[in-house]
Amino acid sequence: MKKRLLSTVIISSLALLTACGSSSVAPPTLAPAVYTVKGTVPGTLIEAFCDNGSYYSATSVQNGTNQHPFEIELPGNLGCNLVMTTNENDPANTIITPIGFRDANGDISTRFSASTDTVIDIGNISLFIDVTAAAAFDSNNDSVIDVPYDAGVVTDLTIATAGATTLDPDADGIIEPYDDEDDDGIINRDDPDYSNLSTDSDRDGLPDSIDVNPDNDENASNTYPEVLDSDGDGYLDDDLNQDGFHDDDQDLDGFHDDDLDQDGFSDDDADHDGISDNDPNDDPDSHSSDDT
Repeated sequence: MKKRLLSTVIISSLALLTACGSSSVAPPTLAPAVYTVKGTVPGTLIEAFCDNGSYYSATSVQNGTNQHPFEIELPGNLGCNLVMTTNENDPANTIITPIGFRDANGDISTRFSASTDTVIDIGNISLFIDVTAAAAFDSNNDSVIDVPYDAGVVTDLTIATAGATTLDPDADGIIEPYDDEDDDGIINRDDPDYSNLSTDSDRDGLPDSIDVNPDNDENASNTYPEVLDSDGDGYLDDDLNQDGFHDDDQDLDGFHDDDLDQDGFSDDDADHDGISDNDPNDDPDSHSSDDT
């Protein structure tokens, strides 16, 4: 079972309305080009978190074996991270595993991308399904395996060089929602004070300081981080042409063109408050308000 991109659903709905004779419906927006990742896993939730804040999920298909097939569609030419969870409906036995692939240097990196209109088979991902066996690889008991699963080299996937990324600023291979920043055994997503410096009231892995709706996060289930899409329309707030990228991201790498260190903020926003450090009026910087 696979989850399609939000805009695909929008197109289908608008096309139906148009066919029924509605003249007030705007022309549909073209769906972003996609590719498909498939493979087999134990009974598993598969999640993808992408550079532009979009989120996708799928569950494997029960087939009576321990190698359940799955497919998940992702936006083309955009960096994404895969996380897989076994026993996802049993909190006491949940095991969360980041998925890594070998980059050009042979190192394991969790950020990848691919060109559109391809189907990429990553093979069998033999995850832990027994918490006792997994315990030796979960040093802080937060249900997240300490290092990414090594899926090896996968043809047709473009693997980013291992290192810090927007979703993984400490370069440990675990993206922010599933990291445990204060090392208290509770992942950031479920820990309201995970930074010990700021509060995450709605427990979505996004601190209140940059969460547009910290008390009642309606977008947290389908967009990470929600500050990218404050109106919940499935597109970045600064993606006026709705192509899935920031409007100032001319090279379509998922980052602002003036974000050379790829920390998700413009380089003239050193304190990461969404406001240009050079703005004497303290007005929001038009292209540093989003944290990808």
